[in-house]
Amino acid sequence: MIVARAAKGKGNMRPTVTKLKDVRGRITGYRAAIGPIEREAKTPADAVVACEAATLLALRRLDHGPQFSQRWGHVYCVAPTLYGFAYWLDTWGAWGAGQSVQGAYATHEEANAHALRHLAQNVWTHDTDDAAFLAVLPEEVVRAEVAQWIRFQRAYFVRKAEGRSDVECHRLACEDASRGAA
Repeated sequence: MIVARAAKGKGNMRPTVTKLKDVRGRITGYRAAIGPIEREAKTPADAVVACEAATLLALRRLDHGPQFSQRWGHVYCVAPTLYGFAYWLDTWGAWGAGQSVQGAYATHEEANAHALRHLAQNVWTHDTDDAAFLAVLPEEVVRAEVAQWIRFQRAYFVRKAEGRSDVECHRLACEDASRGAA
């Protein structure tokens, strides 16, 4: 149970428990909810415990605070949400006009890696020096994934210049990128 309960009446964080039923009306499980956080289980007690644990985890995560970073002259933010961590990109100018990604990533590091990959894909162009572009990425995993994406883009561009169809270009570029060919 949640330890920090308010006095009886206002402010109690008690989960709302509802029954889950199949098409014949038989109870198949229970759903407990505290605000937008919901968890399902086979018994009401298990659903309540899972929901309270998820709520406490979400509240602890909110203590982390947002992190603003800059790469290639563009700003991105990784911030905690009730459901995990999300990132926002400001790729092309005025903050708020950029791209918002409401993904729920399990960790701050995972959301940061996704933000870097997304930003790299937004700012890379065909006339970019790939080695220099990849060198500024901080993590080897992110660097490898962006390098594969760049190989795909370059292979697709070559196939398209040959006059092939989009489907054929995509298939061949996928094969080239997975092999490591440019």
